[in-house]
Amino acid sequence: MSEGLIQLQQDARFWLECSRGQTRIVIIACVDKAARSMVIQRWQVATQLQTASNMSVLNPYSRNCSPALMQMQSLTLEECQVYTGASLIIPAALTYDVLPLVQGVAFGPSDFEITGQMLNALNEDFWVRLG
Repeated sequence: MSEGLIQLQQDARFWLECSRGQTRIVIIACVDKAARSMVIQRWQVATQLQTASNMSVLNPYSRNCSPALMQMQSLTLEECQVYTGASLIIPAALTYDVLPLVQGVAFGPSDFEITGQMLNALNEDFWVRLG
């Protein structure tokens, strides 16, 4: 993993942990010019489940959420290669305050979807313009 990607991941973690819930989603994009590739990741807060058996040992001042890389939402685009992976999904409920977050739903009607076709267009255009 590149040093730049690691720093971006640390920045994503910082925003999710230190914004007091104001930041609920972070999209990072790391370009590796030498490898002619880019990594795009969606980070969001993953709520920790607290059971009755461990409630007494929990620190009341500890964070009740921890940032988690959504593995399904990490993708790599490489120059001159067609991306055939999953779409990048950005849940609208994490973007807007007025929408409820629905658990167990892969893609809701208000969510943003960046399809493989869109990602391929982005990838091609990016490397052409970068030169």
